[in-house]
Amino acid sequence: MGLILLRYGEVALKGGNRGRFIKRLRYNIRDCLKKHGLGGEVRSSRGRIMVETDDVDAAVEGIRKVFGLVSLSPVAEVPSSMDIIKEEALRLAREMDLNEAVTFRVSARRADKTFPLTSPEIGKEVGAYIVEKTDARVDLHEPQVTIGIEIRREGSYIYGKIIPAPGGLPLGIEGRVVALISGGIDSPVAAWMMMKRGCGVIPLHFRQS
Repeated sequence: MGLILLRYGEVALKGGNRGRFIKRLRYNIRDCLKKHGLGGEVRSSRGRIMVETDDVDAAVEGIRKVFGLVSLSPVAEVPSSMDIIKEEALRLAREMDLNEAVTFRVSARRADKTFPLTSPEIGKEVGAYIVEKTDARVDLHEPQVTIGIEIRREGSYIYGKIIPAPGGLPLGIEGRVVALISGGIDSPVAAWMMMKRGCGVIPLHFRQS
């Protein structure tokens, strides 16, 4: 089984009805997996959504189009121990073929504030370990590769890419609208923008006989 970490943006700004938005977003993700013939577990995890599935690549291709998500990353989950985190980050670095000709940085986020190191300290220690083992060069401003680490209460997640998603609100959260679809590009773009605001769109097209 593989694991995908999903990030949402605007949904997190909602107040007392945030749970309803997240519930709808999780429903849409499950529906997307089902339509692609995929199974998997979808669960919330303190500002993130996690998807566990047998086919990560196929799941990513579908989920990356789900409104309400801003980005996603296939991740490796490990216990929150610096020794284990460093070894997993090194494994990923070698898998990505880091060497002296490649610049990289480590971007760490400590969501679990009980972890003894701060986010910059985690990034510095893991980055130094990768440099020692691969001779790759650190570039904090314009790296060719970024290795991400999220320290969370249930474990730590390590990833090597961030895949953008459309953002906005979960589809269906704001009811339905009718969109007149013409032969140009403006009307489908307008329909797409309404979908991004959470509206289910009923397309309507007139053809002169």
